[in-house]
Amino acid sequence: MKLLTGTIALSVSFILFIYLYGLQADSSIKYNATFYTFPALLFFIALFCFVSLMVKNNKD
Repeated sequence: MKLLTGTIALSVSFILFIYLYGLQADSSIKYNATFYTFPALLFFIALFCFVSLMVKNNKD
């Protein structure tokens, strides 16, 4: 389950990073620098899931 959660979180965070970069590059009025907190949070959740899965597999 952690593998699935980590994969989904990583995929969505990269999609959001690309979307926000596009908004920034177009100088869109919708762009706000604080929007990067949500994809960054998803990225750290993905890292936590992958690291905890790796630690669990190394103990077995």
